[in-house]
Amino acid sequence: AETDGVAAYTAAMGLLRGGRNEEAASAFHAFVLSEPGAPQAEDASFLEAVALARAGRSDAAALAAEHHLAGFSRSFHRREAAILVARAAVERGDCGKARAVLAPWTGDKPDPEAHAALRSCDEPPR
Repeated sequence: AETDGVAAYTAAMGLLRGGRNEEAASAFHAFVLSEPGAPQAEDASFLEAVALARAGRSDAAALAAEHHLAGFSRSFHRREAAILVARAAVERGDCGKARAVLAPWTGDKPDPEAHAALRSCDEPPR
């Protein structure tokens, strides 16, 4: 069964690399559901959000990123996942949520990518 899981993850990666983002997102989601304890589950969870973002589905990407952060709180991808959540929040005009999710990266040692995600929240209204 582990080889089936590795094959499913590899297939999802191939879809992502091939630009088949919707299919890749579905494949990563299915992988995480069927193989939650697999070593690749953390990456697959994050890559589902990436694939959705690449497909132009920012709200779905944010939801997947929030699920990733909830399921893998110590994830290597936490900053990138938080940025996906923040970008969708900014698009919806929810600067409070965007700032809250990026708070760990906008404090003492500011992260340029985190600040860039908040740029339209920081601009004065016209």
